[in-house]
Amino acid sequence: MSHGPEEQTEAVRQRCQAFKKPYVEVMDLLRERHQGPQTYDGVLIDGRFHLACLIQALKHTSPLQSTVMLHDIGRYISFIKNDLKDAYEVVEVVGNMGMLRKRAGVDVRRYRGAYERVVLDAR
Repeated sequence: MSHGPEEQTEAVRQRCQAFKKPYVEVMDLLRERHQGPQTYDGVLIDGRFHLACLIQALKHTSPLQSTVMLHDIGRYISFIKNDLKDAYEVVEVVGNMGMLRKRAGVDVRRYRGAYERVVLDAR
């Protein structure tokens, strides 16, 4: 049985989603299973799927109280300044570590499309 390119692409997408969802959406899982906090004081993003994790962190951070630390910020600064400019403020960059804050009034639903685009990206 042969699969066409579209079926192969969908199969790859489904396998990727099955792996990434628990990794990227861990804060949702913790909230569901353990009545975790609504917002976190700090979020450290390192490892894989930086962009998807950065967008996901919007749901779990507060503009005034939360800090997001992003490792290898140089690789993602143009994405943040272009695609997430209304979501995050880059507060400080030291070496390859960036400190970000969520901007006030961010509608997290606005970034759902961006999340769907980057969740398949291992960066």
